[in-house]
Amino acid sequence: KAHGKRKKRVVISSVEHPAVKNPAQELEDMGCEVIKISPDENGEINARDIFAAVNEDTFLVSCMLVNNENGYILPVEKAFSMIKKKYPQVITHCDCVQGFMKIPVKAKKLNADMISLSGHKIYAPKGIGALYVKKGIHIPPFMLGGGQEKGFRSGTESVPLICGFGAAVKKLAPNVSANFEKAADIQAYLIEKCNENGDVFVNSRKGGSPYVTSIAVNGLKSEVLLHYLEKREIYVSSGSACSKGKKSSVLKEFRYPEQSLDSTIRISFSIDTTKADIDALMEGIKSAQNDLCKVR
Repeated sequence: KAHGKRKKRVVISSVEHPAVKNPAQELEDMGCEVIKISPDENGEINARDIFAAVNEDTFLVSCMLVNNENGYILPVEKAFSMIKKKYPQVITHCDCVQGFMKIPVKAKKLNADMISLSGHKIYAPKGIGALYVKKGIHIPPFMLGGGQEKGFRSGTESVPLICGFGAAVKKLAPNVSANFEKAADIQAYLIEKCNENGDVFVNSRKGGSPYVTSIAVNGLKSEVLLHYLEKREIYVSSGSACSKGKKSSVLKEFRYPEQSLDSTIRISFSIDTTKADIDALMEGIKSAQNDLCKVR
C-alpha cells in the first residue's frame, strides 16, 4: 500500500491480457503507482525500458513471457537479470502460460520469483493451474478456510485435475525441443502459404513462439471469417478470449495498422497440427475471400 507522499511502484508490460477490471487497476485503486511498458515504434519491447522503469520504490515487476495473441517473446530473462542485480528486493513475476512446455523455460534462468502456469494450454483439463513461488518469497493466502496447503490455499483440491496436469507435463517435458522444431516447421509453411495469397498478411514477427501466429485477411472481418471457417470444422480465434467483442488493445500496442485490427485472426498450433491442416485453413480462407469479399 502507498505510504506518505511516495507511492509503491509496480512495473508491467502494456501487452498483458485486457479485462473488465485488471490487476493493474486494482493496484492503482490501492494507491500504487503502476508503470506500463509499451512497445517502441517498431513494435518491440526492450529489456532496458523495463529496467529503467524500476526504482527504489518498486516492489513488483510482472511480465508475460509469450504474448498470447501474436507469439511475441518478451525479453523477460534479460530484464529480470538486470533488475535483480541492482534491485534484489524487487519481486519478479512471469506469466508463463503460453511458454510452459512449448519453449525452454527454467525458473532460475528467468530470474523469476513467481511463475504462473495453466493446464489447459498443454492439453490438461481446464480449471487447473500452478503458481511457482521461490523459497523465501512470502505471499498472503488468497483463500481462507480449513488451512490446507499450509494455510495458503484452503479447500479440497481436485485430484483428477491435478493428475491430468501432471500427466500432461510428464508427456511433454521430454519432447519440448522436438515439438518446438515441428511447430516452427508448420509455422514456416503457414507463412509461405500466406505470402502466396496477396491479401493475407502475417502480423507475427520472426523470433516469436511458433505455436501462435497472427494473420490479417484483407477485406474480411475477423468474426465473419471465424464463423465461415467453423462451418468447415476449422477452428481459429479472433484474438484473446479476454477481449471478446472488442478490438484487440494488445495488437494496437504492437503498432499493428488500424485497418488490420478488424481482420486479424489467431492461429494456434498443437503437437498434432499438420501441413494438411494448414492447407485446409488456406483453402477455407481462399473460399471465404471468393464468397464474401466484394472486391477481389
